[in-house]
Amino acid sequence: MQDQDFDKKLFRIPPVKKKLTPAANNELIHHPMLDLVDCVAVSPKNAPISKYNSDDDHDHDYNAYDYPACEEYATQPACDTMSIEVHANKPILVSDRNGIKVKRVLKALGKHWDGTPPAYVQARARDCWPEGKIDWRKALGENCFFIGWESCKVRNDGSVELVAREFE
Repeated sequence: MQDQDFDKKLFRIPPVKKKLTPAANNELIHHPMLDLVDCVAVSPKNAPISKYNSDDDHDHDYNAYDYPACEEYATQPACDTMSIEVHANKPILVSDRNGIKVKRVLKALGKHWDGTPPAYVQARARDCWPEGKIDWRKALGENCFFIGWESCKVRNDGSVELVAREFE
């Protein structure tokens, strides 16, 4: 049973019919699960979360898709259009008139990283990957460690822009 008193904190309130405005930036936040997942290693089937357990001195890997939080909205307040900037050729565009959920963001990221970049990007990556298919993940080269999100803000057109920090 869900308690409506927690809907806002748990990213369960759907988007309102009225478009978001930049005035909402003061209260706009992205879902914390988006900070836990390695958003470069994510694929359409696996959204890895690694957690160190001091009890057994090991990292444990979890799949974010296995958790109900994936069915919660990606932002609060919820949005229906999002542009995700991961320092690639162009932003990843995500939309859902019923509200963008965490799972949709992760799947869009996975589809992006598995995709094929333009020829000029592939040519630059050939130094590190002389053979085989070059996807966006390989195109990052040695700077492929996701370190979180820099910003989440409402743009003038009412869409939300989620910007990754530079990769390390």
